[in-house]
Amino acid sequence: VNASATVELPFERSGSITGSLVEKSRASEAEILLVAMRPESTEANRMVPLDATGQFAINDLRPGRYLIIVSSGEASETVDVDVLAGKPAQVELHVPARKERL
Repeated sequence: VNASATVELPFERSGSITGSLVEKSRASEAEILLVAMRPESTEANRMVPLDATGQFAINDLRPGRYLIIVSSGEASETVDVDVLAGKPAQVELHVPARKERL
């Protein structure tokens, strides 16, 4: 008997997040941190580099929910992003106003 069978293994395609800062002139004072939201995720939190125009790209992400934290000094803002396999998520981020110290 000569039998052949095709076995398909599950393959999880990666996704990505691309975006920009609305306040491009403040790109040098902003920091962006990507945080994986899935408890079972093996993704490590990572700092995301911005280019001189405030653009960024985060590639090769497992599908799931992520949190992007934009900070400037002690002020920060967060954005939830859902990453889907094979579909880039696009976001526009605002640089938070710096908190004044008294």
